[in-house]
Amino acid sequence: MNLSFRTHWSKTMPAHLAGKPTYFVEKIIKGLKIYPNPINTLLNSYAENIKIDEYLSIEKFESLTPKLHTIRQDLKDRWQASNDIHFIINARTKDRFQFAPIIPCISTQTIEIMYPPMARFPVILIDGKRISKAAELTLADNDGFNCYADFTAWFNKDYTGKIIHWTDFQY
Repeated sequence: MNLSFRTHWSKTMPAHLAGKPTYFVEKIIKGLKIYPNPINTLLNSYAENIKIDEYLSIEKFESLTPKLHTIRQDLKDRWQASNDIHFIINARTKDRFQFAPIIPCISTQTIEIMYPPMARFPVILIDGKRISKAAELTLADNDGFNCYADFTAWFNKDYTGKIIHWTDFQY
């Protein structure tokens, strides 16, 4: 199944992110740990294929936190363990590009993000259980966000979905 990722943040994000690179491709590649030297192989192919001029230095690549999963709505309950994941950018365009090999979904977990009235921060449930504040920070990091504030800027209202895992990590 296709998993499409943004290469740039939406214009609706806070000004410090709007239109800036997400580095999701690079973070996913780093988390897959299947390339001995990804910065010189797959990343170069990625940069050439989508004709970007935002080449990452090795130092920048090394400083990125790996993206270990993604959070998606799954209203038809299609995402299951063992489904093949096709990591792509530019879905449904002539520039569609699969930037990583096809690998199986290791597992899924349900996620609910709820904003109680008058609350500054959400309550997050994974598989029906509230997670700790430390786990919330880990969730934001592992989903590719630079910080928890960026995570809550993206998930800024009640949300129900699944965490799609391509590594053994679980909450």
